[in-house]
Formats: sequence, C-alpha cells, structure tokens
Amino acid sequence: MSTRELTEKNFAYTVATNNHVLVYWWAPLCKPCDMFTPVYEDSAKKHFDVVHGKVNFEVEQELAKKADVTLLPTLMAFKKGKLVFKQGGVADVRIMDELVRQLRAYKFEDEEAAAPQPGLL
Repeated sequence: MSTRELTEKNFAYTVATNNHVLVYWWAPLCKPCDMFTPVYEDSAKKHFDVVHGKVNFEVEQELAKKADVTLLPTLMAFKKGKLVFKQGGVADVRIMDELVRQLRAYKFEDEEAAAPQPGLL
C-alpha cells in the first residue's frame, strides 16, 4: 500500500477509523526528510496493515500547530485513535520496522485508556 496524504480535512477521520496509523510530518526543503521519505514509503509497501500518512508541514501549518509539531521530520503513531508515540527529528532507517512492531504489540492497560484524544482529533 502507498502512503496517504493527510490534511486538516482527513486527519482526524483517518486516525479515528484505523487501528494502526503512522503519521510522518515532512517539508519539501527538509534535507533529513529527503533521506527519510523513501524509507517511510518502503515501510508503507511492506506493512500494508498499518496506515502510513504523510503531512506536508508547510501546507498544513494549522494542523501542525494543533499537533504541536515543531521539528522535522516528526513521526507519530496512533493505535485505535490514541497517540502512543511522537518523536521529532527521526530520520533513522532502522526505526521503522521496530516502530511498526511496537505499534502492533502495544496494549492499553484498560479500555478507557484506548479512547481517542479529543484535543488532537
């Protein structure tokens, strides 16, 4: 599966309606993003059960502000609509398979903790 472009209009829906979502914040003139984008796209093809979304930081500035994204590239992971991982400055190719593995294995301590976070969505 390929990556999905995420915008202010489809971000919340995508995160809320899929069990496993990775979100990659990038910008066209970001050198680390240039190196990391092919790795992220390969992960999308390899891990078809995990939605791989991409947000253009320059275009979606309001969404970036809501998500408190200030450093590029940034990776976020959502499980059942809840943010379970966020790290800025990630451009390490070795992290993708491990992040996908941990996202799949992540267990909420109780069902209430699994509720989506209203502030971000």
